[in-house]
Amino acid sequence: MASKGAVLAGAYSVPSNSQGRVRGGAGIVKRMKLGSQGLEVSAQGLGCMGMSAFYGAPKPDQDMISLIHHAINSGVTFLDTSDIYGPFTNEILLGKALKGGVRDKVELATKFGVRFVENKMEVDVGKNMEVQGDPAYVRAALESSLKRLGVDSIDLYYQHRIDTSVPIEVTVGELKKLVEEGKVKYIGLSEASASTIRRAHAVHPITAVQLEWSLWSRDAEREIIPTCRELGIGIVAYSPLGRGFFTSGAKFVENLAHDDSRKNLPRFHPENVEHNKTLFERVSDLAARKGCTPSQLALAWVHHQGNDVCPIPGTTKIANFDQNIAALSVKLTPEELAELESYASADAVKAEKLQISYLSPYLDSLGTNFRHAVLLVLGLLLGGQKVVNGGADGGSGSCRFPAIYNFGDSNSDTGAISAAISEVPPPNGETFFGKPSGRLSDGRLIIDFIAEKLQIPYLSPYLDSLGTNFLHGANFATGGSSIRPGGYSPFHLGIQISHKLSSSVQSHTSNVCYLNVLCYEIKLMRLETEILAPGRLPRPEDFPKALYTFDIGQNDLAYGIQHGTIEEVRASIPAILSQLSQAISVGPQGCLPYSVIYDKSKPGNLDKSGCVKPLNAVAQEFNRQLKNSIMLLRSLLPLAAFTYVDVYSAKYTLISDAKKQGFVDPFDFCCGSYYGFHIDCGRKAVVNGTVYGNPCSSPTTHISWDGIHYSQAANALIASRILNGSLSDPPVSITHACHSSKNT
Repeated sequence: MASKGAVLAGAYSVPSNSQGRVRGGAGIVKRMKLGSQGLEVSAQGLGCMGMSAFYGAPKPDQDMISLIHHAINSGVTFLDTSDIYGPFTNEILLGKALKGGVRDKVELATKFGVRFVENKMEVDVGKNMEVQGDPAYVRAALESSLKRLGVDSIDLYYQHRIDTSVPIEVTVGELKKLVEEGKVKYIGLSEASASTIRRAHAVHPITAVQLEWSLWSRDAEREIIPTCRELGIGIVAYSPLGRGFFTSGAKFVENLAHDDSRKNLPRFHPENVEHNKTLFERVSDLAARKGCTPSQLALAWVHHQGNDVCPIPGTTKIANFDQNIAALSVKLTPEELAELESYASADAVKAEKLQISYLSPYLDSLGTNFRHAVLLVLGLLLGGQKVVNGGADGGSGSCRFPAIYNFGDSNSDTGAISAAISEVPPPNGETFFGKPSGRLSDGRLIIDFIAEKLQIPYLSPYLDSLGTNFLHGANFATGGSSIRPGGYSPFHLGIQISHKLSSSVQSHTSNVCYLNVLCYEIKLMRLETEILAPGRLPRPEDFPKALYTFDIGQNDLAYGIQHGTIEEVRASIPAILSQLSQAISVGPQGCLPYSVIYDKSKPGNLDKSGCVKPLNAVAQEFNRQLKNSIMLLRSLLPLAAFTYVDVYSAKYTLISDAKKQGFVDPFDFCCGSYYGFHIDCGRKAVVNGTVYGNPCSSPTTHISWDGIHYSQAANALIASRILNGSLSDPPVSITHACHSSKNT
């Protein structure tokens, strides 16, 4: 059961005006304070989406209005809708139901921020959708919702999904103005990360966060729910019945209409339903012992998570509604709660929930052509070329990538950290380039070998843009970067991708603020400017044909290990990957020389190769979940070509067979020193008259360059296995990565 903390944001009470609000044979629906800003709602809400959208054909208006009125008369007054439901028709339906003085009896919540492109409705949730959060759109969306609902103000106005191209401070700043104008009473967020919630709350108090929470969707318990409780933010749980699964299990899935979007959810695929039905059977057995239905038991579990939680189950039938509110009277002992949670462990539930953020703002913001992208996940994520009749060239021949766009950390940084923060000193770069080249290695990186293979010039770092040629792509990787914000570097993946979006137009100015600390201006001038000469800017027609590579994630694990326990880092992996719609495998963290040197674990924590076992176990779990994410993306974007590369195996095999490959001890590094103290590569220190820090005489015999990064010789061998496809899924060479991929 999720930790509730010492102080909860809301407490149930029965207001004086609730007398007579009787739910079918179960007493009075209690009231609760949602959050700490003053909003009071019914202890259970009514999700209205399925009345109009996504779950089969829209239901007759009069039937749904009767259901809404029945809910209100039963004491369920917290009504939830959104402008995307329909689109628009669900708000119109609510507007009809609220006429005749009904508006004053309810707490009305609606949302903005997701819209259909050209208002085209699709069965597949996430298809033809995009997120938007700029101030003008926020205000226009609210005005339209007010008209459709026929009201003067919204009680709780959520940002439905976060637009990562607009700083959350800007979006919430506009919402704050709407509160001051009296058009919105309280502000909420839906499916936001913990860091986004904190940033938003610093601008204006957030009253509630809406998220999916049920027996089989519990990832929010790791970070988001504790953050809400710390800040006094209420929690609104949508899909508390597992999108209907806990009503009748496999039978429910079998009876879904052909146009019900739930048929596309991975958990509702036949092979996963067969596995997950065991969970339903166990819940059903306990429900029988309790004298309630499985759905009531599942809903009661959500109610027992804390008096700051308001579930909003949806239905289109009055009988089902009455059954849902009866769940409020189901009492569970601590032993029964523990039993339920043991049924729904990670191993008991097969397939990830579909947490689209509407397919991730990154994918949708890159444009419709990105739906046809070629993506290599490193490990390395290759992405970008449209698949036509099996291949980018219309057949099955070699791919022709006109450009590469790389996102990552210091493992693939070709000079960004050197240009923006601090120069990389010699002897870095001297084996191949003869001088420092901005790379943390003695020579070329894996991304350099990929560029060579594809006959593309080495990628220029985006942050070093004066006089630089971006015609064949750009490198957004920056040393120290992570997938999530809040690590070693401010240039996390979201910032890198926002730069890519900015660079996709010829003239653009974007102000990006990172936690109100780092604010900087990115300017890309027109072709005729003196800064970027003609012929040096990317060609827009090349964006959908380019290769997109991602090599990032190591710092998320390293930062977590440095500031927490192995168990905490392992638990954070789903949250890390939720920030990443396309994924990257990470290497064996426990085999980095510095990991071994600084590890203070108990004896016996080293494996037969001398690597730290707990650290490698975390890296392997990261990669396992990452690969699952790639499989999910393949099913969602069938026209894209996704290649997952097992970089972990390439690096671990190299380390295990170091001597056979002609290398010295893999834990001896060439540049920098550790003699009871740390000396960075390129630095020197004199201790008792002895100079430490001189590089080794032969970098080609070392796997590790500086204790963290690999030597050119090691990068060459690792790159060869990436290029030939021997560790790829599907097993294709990089020159054929544009062809439609299939799960293996």
